Amino acid sequence: MLNCSRRTTWICLIVGSIILAIGLISIPVLHLIIRQQIINNVILKNGTQGYEQWRNPAPPIYLQFWTFDLKNPAEVMQGEKPYVVERGPYTYREHRHKVNITFNQNGTVSYRQIFSYNFVPEMSVGLDNETFLTVNIPLATLATAVVNSPAIVRDAATVALGLFTEELFVRKSVKDMVWGYKDKGLAAAKVVDPSWFTQDMVGIRAGKNNTDDGLYTVQTGENDIQFLGVIDKYNGMSSVPYWTTSLADQINGTDGSIGPPFLNRDRIVGMFSSDICRSVIGLYEADDVTPQGIPLYRYTGPYRELANATIEPLNKGFCTPPDHCMGTGVLNISTCQIIDRFHIPLVVSYPHFYMADSKYKDAIYNMHPGIQHRTDVCAEPNTGFIMKAFKRLQINIYLQKVDSVLQTGNIQTMVFPVAWINESTVIDDASAAKVQMQLLNPKLLSFVAQIAMIIIGSLMVIVSAILLFLRRNIPDDAFSRGSTREIDDIPPNERTPLLSENNPQYGNGPTPNGVPTEDGPTSSQYPHSSIGVPPPSPNPSKDKPPLTLSSVPSEDPKDLIPDKEVPVNEPSPDSVLSPPKENPALQSPSPTPSLHYVEHTEDTLPPVPVVKITSPTLASPKILIDEQAPIGEQKPMGEQTPVDEQKPIGEQMPIGEQMPIEEQTPIGEQKPIIEQMPISKQIPIDEKMPINEQVPIGEQTPISEQMPIGEQSPIEEQTTISEQIPIGEPTPIGEQTPINDPFKEQNYHFK
Repeated sequence: MLNCSRRTTWICLIVGSIILAIGLISIPVLHLIIRQQIINNVILKNGTQGYEQWRNPAPPIYLQFWTFDLKNPAEVMQGEKPYVVERGPYTYREHRHKVNITFNQNGTVSYRQIFSYNFVPEMSVGLDNETFLTVNIPLATLATAVVNSPAIVRDAATVALGLFTEELFVRKSVKDMVWGYKDKGLAAAKVVDPSWFTQDMVGIRAGKNNTDDGLYTVQTGENDIQFLGVIDKYNGMSSVPYWTTSLADQINGTDGSIGPPFLNRDRIVGMFSSDICRSVIGLYEADDVTPQGIPLYRYTGPYRELANATIEPLNKGFCTPPDHCMGTGVLNISTCQIIDRFHIPLVVSYPHFYMADSKYKDAIYNMHPGIQHRTDVCAEPNTGFIMKAFKRLQINIYLQKVDSVLQTGNIQTMVFPVAWINESTVIDDASAAKVQMQLLNPKLLSFVAQIAMIIIGSLMVIVSAILLFLRRNIPDDAFSRGSTREIDDIPPNERTPLLSENNPQYGNGPTPNGVPTEDGPTSSQYPHSSIGVPPPSPNPSKDKPPLTLSSVPSEDPKDLIPDKEVPVNEPSPDSVLSPPKENPALQSPSPTPSLHYVEHTEDTLPPVPVVKITSPTLASPKILIDEQAPIGEQKPMGEQTPVDEQKPIGEQMPIGEQMPIEEQTPIGEQKPIIEQMPISKQIPIDEKMPINEQVPIGEQTPISEQMPIGEQSPIEEQTTISEQIPIGEPTPIGEQTPINDPFKEQNYHFK
């Protein structure tokens, strides 16, 4: 990654930011697009998937019955508790299809729904012709009419009861009890008084096979998708006439086959059931899932729906008659269940009196209510399609002793269970795959695309930002060849010259004969580098880092003039510098000091002479300027000891006491080196007086009177000038004295 150029990194950062922004912006945009796509597919309109699913539901629907077989009828007639045995299920396949579909101008559609049923023996405990002992519903209906009906109705009921030859409990087959049978007593009453008795068929769902349950008008969802499937009218009415308050009579919710999309967990789901003649609600209970893995919301009937009016005052309207409210968990629906002019004493509850007052359960032996007896409706929250449903309901008959009706004997008042029903559906694989592909997969793919764009964009932005941060101080050309290189590997013409000795490109300078030394190449190999300049200290002082020549800026390395060697024949500070010449003495094996200048500009410091000695005779290691102690601790120059015994330069005389630069003899007035005193006769550095006591340059002995070079003291006795503190080393800022820069207005070149 670090091989990427800064330009590439910036491009990655920009592209990543764009991808991230698209991912974030697409969240609401794609949400609106998917939402509109779902709306277009679920509204009740020709050609939509929702319309086809609503008109002819593909998922199979089953209607199952569990009967309660009475085992002690004689004891019950004497006032004992009934003992019943549950048997089932007996399963029927339910088919629905809508007919007479008419779209109205106000955004509604009217239709009738035909129900048909076929017995499914493989899903049943036996054939539906099996019999069980249960209550005689027509006889119980007439007995109740004698007690609670007007006088004229009581008289008719009494006449009909005289024609009944059967007892209160009769044995009937499952098929007869469910779909109806011809009752002998009603048939006789129909013959005697046809003005009062017109029907002789009795059953839980008598007359409801291959028939419809009424005329519905529902919202199509075109005006407002949140009202999709909501019933506008039932049998042309906006409310039913069965209950005692207008609130109880309201028709709310859907018919249970379709509902509005975009459900949430706080929503109350309403449904109107023609079987119980009222609207009910469902509350979210938990998440669910189809066998195919489609997530669902499960809604269930709450306790308060069938609560007593003392617990839930809103249920007062379901008390019939108004002054006779039943207990929690049961509902008297006799007002809407009629045989001719007689109301069937039908009471509904959850199976086994689930969530009902214990008095109902305790009045019957073998009742075991549980969570498996509740009603659940599971809808897909995005489309609102019902994919799982379990509508469970128990059919009970209200029994009581009627003195004028001998068939009632001494029976206790009770709610006697006849059978309980489970109307259920679970979406099949084919229907689930269709819904998944057309409605849910696009939403899932868009969600995955959003997450992918956000993740990819975020990673690109983060990685690019990290790379830019890490490379903020690295030149672009350090990566121009596509590989990571260390700074020391960069050629000198690509960087500001550094002070280095160990780098093979920056040795101690050329030898007099132009042959490269072991320390590095000649100056001619790198004409734009400052050969011989020592490197900065690897551990500079944290408080006051020393100034080195590497800190001198350079606008362009090509502007520098190649350094020239200047032999130093006079080791004293007042030596006169002269241009280099051919000198046979320099070919001797004795150590050869060399002086180099670094050219300066107006923005740099004046050139500083630095002498380095390459000598195989020196036993002690060479001391570099970077290794010297702080300037404030140096000893005076005149008191220096030989190199091997010298103390740290930090003990030398502070540089602030040396002779100012402006008092030295200008370089241009120096005399040739050949006129200087021979090196062999020069006074050893150790015997020189301190700099502050030396005779000013203007009073020095002429060069011509100096000793020949040959008489100079052995150079090995001299102190290596390169080990002294460079003249250009500054005094701390607070102690410096302004120096008149003689080179301020000119460019100085040594050629």
